[in-house]
Amino acid sequence: MNAGLLIKSSVRRCAPRYSERLYGPRLAGRDPSGRVGSVTQVKIALFASSLRGGGGKSVGVNLVRSLPLAGSDHTYLNFIPPDDDYRAAALESGSEVVEVPSTGAMRRMVWESARGSRLASKWGAEWVVALGNVPIRFSGKSAVLLHDPHLFYPWSAMGHLSKRRKVRKWLLRAELRSAIRSQAVVLAQTRAAAARIESTYGVRNICVVPNAVSSLITDAVDPAVPMQLPAAGFRFLTLTRYAERKGLDTLADMFESHAGALEDVGGIITIDPADGPAARRLLERLANSRSAGGLHNVGHVPQAQLRSLYGQVDAIVLPSQLESMSGTYVEAMALGVPIITSDRDFAREVCGDAALYVDPDDPADIAAAIRRLADDDALRRRLVASGLQRADGEQATWADAADAVVRALEHPSSCQ
Repeated sequence: MNAGLLIKSSVRRCAPRYSERLYGPRLAGRDPSGRVGSVTQVKIALFASSLRGGGGKSVGVNLVRSLPLAGSDHTYLNFIPPDDDYRAAALESGSEVVEVPSTGAMRRMVWESARGSRLASKWGAEWVVALGNVPIRFSGKSAVLLHDPHLFYPWSAMGHLSKRRKVRKWLLRAELRSAIRSQAVVLAQTRAAAARIESTYGVRNICVVPNAVSSLITDAVDPAVPMQLPAAGFRFLTLTRYAERKGLDTLADMFESHAGALEDVGGIITIDPADGPAARRLLERLANSRSAGGLHNVGHVPQAQLRSLYGQVDAIVLPSQLESMSGTYVEAMALGVPIITSDRDFAREVCGDAALYVDPDDPADIAAAIRRLADDDALRRRLVASGLQRADGEQATWADAADAVVRALEHPSSCQ
């Protein structure tokens, strides 16, 4: 069996039929004219194959599920990782799928612009939409979603990066600077990100596609989380994979330098040793430090169990130095959990008055905010009420996000 490609097809959205594993492309049951009945359809190839974990996966899975419902006159070919959540989303939407095998990031980028682009053309795609920050080389119209903040925030905000990673981000930015001008549409997750993309690359054809609460959380049967959480008077959750910009090491510093003030506080983090050497160093530090041990790692938590986990904590603490738009913000507000986060534009746009804001580089400032929230019931109630109000009236749903993508593709000039 050729490991390079799996294609599964459906005849109609309402009655999906999957073909067998194939060596090459065979899109069963689809009229080559791109029509179902008398309805002319725009054919859109959606590349979510780089979004394999964390918040990126949530974006990919929910757009694969929601886009066919938003653009009912359009058909979709979804390039996805070999992942059950993606498969279920494609099955639910009745759209066609190409499974892209797990490889390194650079090999996957080359595959998407070479083999993937040719498959999209052979399928008859009129649009290619890349969700993974890197434009796809395509002869037709193309769009890219930029959500890696390292690609559009100033270098002065990247002191957390190693020299090696700075070089890699510099190379990606250099490539993007030339490739972005070929994109008919650029997608961003917030107005703040859109403004920074425009400032960095000089493009104006930017549309905002907001993040939303994952259906993997809202539709979950809410199973109990099979883990032992720390016994503490006040528990907070920092829900993220390990990355230097996420502030996890700053939280460890905070517990070491303010152990007395936080003696009744327990922090929960969700990193995996597979997140990299820096993640393993942090876990070793926590294991060997009595005071930093106020942070308790529970490892990766499946999205279907997150609703239960949110229900067992008193606050979300996200001292990120950089974000595009964290889905944890909207999830916490929708589920009634108060937020402590960075005093940065990406956080203030999303959270408004539903959060306490701190300097993410200052362990003392973060500790003071946690202490303040732990001791003030009225403040917690106010933040929860503000968050629920924003979630009800101001925060987007995935249907809204899918509608925004479809509008951008149908009317690119509206992104000016």
